[in-house]
Amino acid sequence: MLAKDYRFRGLNSLKPLFSRGKSVRGDGFKLVYMRSDRPDNRFAVVVSKKVHKSAVVRNRIRRRIFTIIDDIKLATPTSDVAVIVYDRQLESLDQKQLRGNLNDSFTRVFDNLS
Repeated sequence: MLAKDYRFRGLNSLKPLFSRGKSVRGDGFKLVYMRSDRPDNRFAVVVSKKVHKSAVVRNRIRRRIFTIIDDIKLATPTSDVAVIVYDRQLESLDQKQLRGNLNDSFTRVFDNLS
């Protein structure tokens, strides 16, 4: 799990990101991002009830994505990024495929930020 410094906190903390951020679509997810003036990157993973009714499955998807983000977080320019999951297939993907999909999307995001 990510440390608190790298996560969004608060009720309205994602509103500026969704209103002014740009997006990149991946396989089963969308990354919304924008440059930040903060010293650390911030990340969020949003998995809706429409993806799966069970909270256990939604949390499993969220944790799998957070472990991949934990490896990526320091090699990126300072930014705010939200991963919005919209497809149930991420539950059944193996970790290598999920990591490859996320890495491809993150490289596109950070190329745009540079």
